Amino acid sequence: MQLKYLPFVLLFAVSAQAQELNRCRPTPPLAVVNYPGAEKIPHGNNLVLPAGKSIEAEGQKLIIMGRLLDNRCMPIKDGQIEIWQADPFGKWFLATRADLATPNPVFAGAGRAYSSNSGEFVFTTLFPAAMAKRAPFINMKIRVRGMKEFNTTLFFANDGRNATDQVYSRLKPDIQRGVTVNMHPISGENGYAATLDVVLPEKVRYVRY
Repeated sequence: MQLKYLPFVLLFAVSAQAQELNRCRPTPPLAVVNYPGAEKIPHGNNLVLPAGKSIEAEGQKLIIMGRLLDNRCMPIKDGQIEIWQADPFGKWFLATRADLATPNPVFAGAGRAYSSNSGEFVFTTLFPAAMAKRAPFINMKIRVRGMKEFNTTLFFANDGRNATDQVYSRLKPDIQRGVTVNMHPISGENGYAATLDVVLPEKVRYVRY
């Protein structure tokens, strides 16, 4: 009697394994633009309320919650993640030390985070404006010890402007899926939370003691 259910069990196991492999498919690398240089990116992962500020910058808040994984879905710790983007008004603005030293609210324009032991990282930013021939997007650069530097660009699901974006519209559907993040409203706030897994194409090296 039990043998009759064996094919279904095997099919379920194969399906689950296929889903796991698909989940660990490396995030597509994409060229980034307007990189300001590591030395100019402000330290901190809150672009809306940089260190020393007491008032948040104006715009629609966007919280990016991610995990940094290798190609086996193993979490990568201590990875350095940098993001930079256009502001909510479509300008490439990067806060200077003088901007950050004033009491006035300012959008940092870029930020840096480090992945935890479980590979998790988070940024608080503002939803970027669309620009000429470009849908809203965020640049991302990742550095992990012992791995090649990784660059990609994040786009946002269900944004109709993706269809005419000069980069996104030319990507194959599977690559589009790999660089598109899903969002949901933040309860009680004028903003969204975006979740994603960034899967690097290499295996993380184990630390030997």
